[in-house]
Amino acid sequence: MESAISSLTLRKLIEEIKPEIEGKYLNKVQQLNKDLYRFRFNPKSKDLLIEPGKRMNITKYRIQAPKKAMQSSMVFRKHLSNTRLEEIKQIGFDRVVEMSFSNEKKVIAELFGDGNLILLNENQEIIYAHRRGEWKHRKIIKNSEYKYPPSDTENPYEITFKEFKESFKEKKDGKINIGKKIVVNLAVDRGLGGNLAEYICKKSGVNKNKEEITEEEAKNIYESMIETLKKDSEPVKQNGEINPIPLKGEIEEKYESINQAVDENYTKEKDKKEEKGKKLKKLESRLEHQKRAIDNFKKQSKKEKKKGDMIYENYDKISKAVELFKSGKEGREKLKKHGVKIKDGKIVLELDQ
Repeated sequence: MESAISSLTLRKLIEEIKPEIEGKYLNKVQQLNKDLYRFRFNPKSKDLLIEPGKRMNITKYRIQAPKKAMQSSMVFRKHLSNTRLEEIKQIGFDRVVEMSFSNEKKVIAELFGDGNLILLNENQEIIYAHRRGEWKHRKIIKNSEYKYPPSDTENPYEITFKEFKESFKEKKDGKINIGKKIVVNLAVDRGLGGNLAEYICKKSGVNKNKEEITEEEAKNIYESMIETLKKDSEPVKQNGEINPIPLKGEIEEKYESINQAVDENYTKEKDKKEEKGKKLKKLESRLEHQKRAIDNFKKQSKKEKKKGDMIYENYDKISKAVELFKSGKEGREKLKKHGVKIKDGKIVLELDQ
């Protein structure tokens, strides 16, 4: 799956996996490939996969680690092996997860954009970063202080109706002027995403394209938003994406949990792609081998044809030499006089090409 999980999916996923790994000891950390890490917790070997910029989930699949451990794996092991995970939480409503360990070190998983996985010391300073760089509001460089990415959205789980209403630009003629379509405000400014924003508008009975709404409509939207966010998970796959509840589009698949949905659509799919890649490599190798065999056969065929043509063109000469050879000692002597060599009981003839 190419797209990243949504903020709401992440929120509900964290709620699911919290009891599975909080309080457990971290056995080891492995970087499995360029963009995938595995945190193995004991007891019961719970494997937490983190793919920066995409997802995190507990997996039931066993993924083979590289024979030689990557440098990043060694860094994580040095600082976190046999420490207890004290807490895992989402930062606000952003796609950022913080894991706090018993030695006061932290791991930050950024699951938006290109993504990142960052190890911090007890002073919030960077020990390791999957992706390093400098941006307008922060820098991700070893030994620098880590700052969370700037957030333009408030946490919809914590906002009151008063704050919700006052967050719009202005009131005009007793109506609230949003300054853009209400669906865009919900989707972008509040980080809910397009499908969820449309679902909330439909549930509230307010036209999603409205840019001015009454206070009553604002209340309907707010209550529909809170009710939707607090709804129990019913994870489904729609339009190729994981939704924590059924939204817009045909339901392609239903799941027992958010974690299962993420695991099946990221880990299993990735596994399938890698397996296809291996099979394709084998087929390509076999094809290359067959091409070489055909080329060799063609070359050999050319040689054999050339030999056949020479035998045909020198048939009389060969036939006479064989007759003399078979006739006995006298015949062989005649062959030798004519410059024909006899070696190991065989005639050696020089033919015209």
